[in-house]
Amino acid sequence: MGQLSAIGGGGYELELCSSGEDKDYGSFRNRRLDAKVIEGVGEDPLAPILNSIAFSMAFADAAAKENHDLIHCFNTTSHFLGGRKFLLQLINPTSAFVKDMIASEYPAIGKYQKKLEAYNFAAALEERECEGAERVIVTSSLAKGNVAKYYGRREGVEAIPSGVDPSIIEQDYAKQKNKLKIILYPNRISVAKGFRYMPRAMEIIRKEFPSSVLLVTGREDSFDLEAVSGDIKRLRDMGCITIAGFLGRGALMNYYKMADVVAVPSLCDDMSLSLLDAVAMATPVVATENSGFPQVDDVGIRVPPKDSEAFAEAVIRLLSDDDLYAKKMENAKKVIRGYLWPEIGKKYREIYSKALG
Repeated sequence: MGQLSAIGGGGYELELCSSGEDKDYGSFRNRRLDAKVIEGVGEDPLAPILNSIAFSMAFADAAAKENHDLIHCFNTTSHFLGGRKFLLQLINPTSAFVKDMIASEYPAIGKYQKKLEAYNFAAALEERECEGAERVIVTSSLAKGNVAKYYGRREGVEAIPSGVDPSIIEQDYAKQKNKLKIILYPNRISVAKGFRYMPRAMEIIRKEFPSSVLLVTGREDSFDLEAVSGDIKRLRDMGCITIAGFLGRGALMNYYKMADVVAVPSLCDDMSLSLLDAVAMATPVVATENSGFPQVDDVGIRVPPKDSEAFAEAVIRLLSDDDLYAKKMENAKKVIRGYLWPEIGKKYREIYSKALG
């Protein structure tokens, strides 16, 4: 919504094709496309890919009936365009990169191996799309490097970050100083998001800050639940986790404001929206180098993925050093200026202009 609203105007008439309702949003229109989907198979790793392909066929059929100046495709939607030129935007971490990062995290049995095979299949589809695209758009330099590394596409790849709506930004306030320290984990409870490394990190953090708690504002990933259930139990046995579940945008931003530190232990991301939200609310972060956000060191502390000890030490450092903490909060005011949707929309319009000659 933010991206398309920012692109709209400036001489461009946009139409989004999705499974959402037909609606005019002012800066763009949404057209509902009905596609056959596989339902009730949350345990089948291939289901999302097959559903995406079904939608892509419906998208290609709609595109063939009308004369658009430019076709902007997201993952899989370019496969049935019949040779028409298109821009490709990869909105998820490159599948080959994800597979590399999570392969050792799962038992070498059953459904987990099937999930890794599904990532191989998705990677083959992405590579084919990257080869055929006029330009490839990704959200970070990390993703740009992965497109080159895994898919061999080096030319015509543009990194344009995700953004935030200026209206949500709130940075001029004082954090409450309490014994209770809130470590906010604003993501899915899943393997790829690095949740399995939080129990050990919290054990270490609580030695310095016994009243610290991990506040989770995300859903439990149904596929990964068996793999992470032991980690949830460890945190519950320590009495240091609260799972709020999925929250609406307004409530979620209040939690960012309430938190002392935002934890983003992702194993594989392109541009973590959780990090952007944290910066918008001037809450210091501890995030892995695989979060895709290039300025973690300005607004928090960057750590390696899969390293609970380094993660805990970074959180303790932020909570123990008032001057460092204040500096990271102040830096957020400068950093967020580069991630406002109106400015990012201009970058997309520049890409469109290049593509249209």
